[in-house]
Amino acid sequence: MRGRIAALLLIVVASQMISACSRVVSVEPLLPGNSAPGWDGAYLGTMDLEKRGTLPFVLQMRRRGDGAYDFTVHTGGLGKDIYQPSTALDLIGRGEVRIADLGDSFAVAQTRCEIALAPDPNMQTEMRTLTDMVAVARRFGAMSKNAPPSNYIGPFVYTLLRGTPARAEAIMGLDGQETIRQAAQGTGIAVDKWEGGVGDGLLIGSNLMFEGDDIHISSTAGPGTAMPFFARLARTLFAKPDVKNAMVWTRLAPDKLAKLHFNDRYPPAGQVVGWCNLYLAVPKEK
Repeated sequence: MRGRIAALLLIVVASQMISACSRVVSVEPLLPGNSAPGWDGAYLGTMDLEKRGTLPFVLQMRRRGDGAYDFTVHTGGLGKDIYQPSTALDLIGRGEVRIADLGDSFAVAQTRCEIALAPDPNMQTEMRTLTDMVAVARRFGAMSKNAPPSNYIGPFVYTLLRGTPARAEAIMGLDGQETIRQAAQGTGIAVDKWEGGVGDGLLIGSNLMFEGDDIHISSTAGPGTAMPFFARLARTLFAKPDVKNAMVWTRLAPDKLAKLHFNDRYPPAGQVVGWCNLYLAVPKEK
């Protein structure tokens, strides 16, 4: 993935994964208010960070009264066994998600969240800059009269799902624009790749923070009308022989969940807060 801030290489969680890809985002919610039922529970997923090793996560979903789910993300770190009884899993992410059923085992998730960043000790200036940008974005959000209120920084990020709440494969992002443009034809969805004059930098406004390769979608017809677009996109992407930018989430049985220990301090000691598409910050030359 391309560098975003000076010499940072941003390795992505929750919305950009595994290989370079573009998030599908919107500044306004495009899904119905009520989520598909049955997604409560704890899930195990693993990210392969190429030469750096594997990173297992525990995702916990709790349904709210308004139809959305609150979620938290815990991990023990690179290459760590999450079932080590003496190891408490760090709370590295939290957010909210709405899940819409698209039929034929497909679904789409609309997410806003934040994630803890582990700064490189040699990059204090860059990390202070990122922290300042997050603070500015929060202030913009508090003043905004246009963006829906949220506890989390960032646009609405869309993830495509295939499977059931017991085991679901998730596509976190796209590796090109043409597929999404084709899926949008005739659906009333407008597609735009942000080329906002700052190259591969970060963009701030109305409690939203974007990256240069985000693919923005919008609709003038209100929440729920984007469902045909997401259904067409999911069927197209999952039909490909090589499903890219995907990972599998498997629901944990109660006995396995009971073996885990969780540290609920957020962010973990020595880490800072970013928005949900970032997880690690390391020098580009690494």
